[in-house]
Amino acid sequence: MSEDDYTNSENYRKNYEILLDLIERRDDLRRLLKIAQPQWIGPAREAIARVDDCIERTEVIMDLERQLYEETIKAEEEEARLAEMAEGIIDELRDHVARNNPEKLELLEAILSGDDKTH
Repeated sequence: MSEDDYTNSENYRKNYEILLDLIERRDDLRRLLKIAQPQWIGPAREAIARVDDCIERTEVIMDLERQLYEETIKAEEEEARLAEMAEGIIDELRDHVARNNPEKLELLEAILSGDDKTH
């Protein structure tokens, strides 16, 4: 999986839209600040600061989601690799039992399938 897979994800698109909307609102507030009456300058600056904070938090969320996506992909790849390795070990065990103790092969298959009734 690649970075493009993440950037095409639904979460990424939603967060990116939110980010663009916040940036647009901040820019609107900055334009209004230039023509604001003196009594509105303080509240406009406060609103800009709050929007800036939201932009920062959205960027942090997007970065954390990207990291989580990457770690999930790594974990899935590792899980697949380990499952393949385990299957190889099980095949070797079957071969070994079949060659050296064929009468136990049925018991091994029962154990591997979870149907072992020997307890």
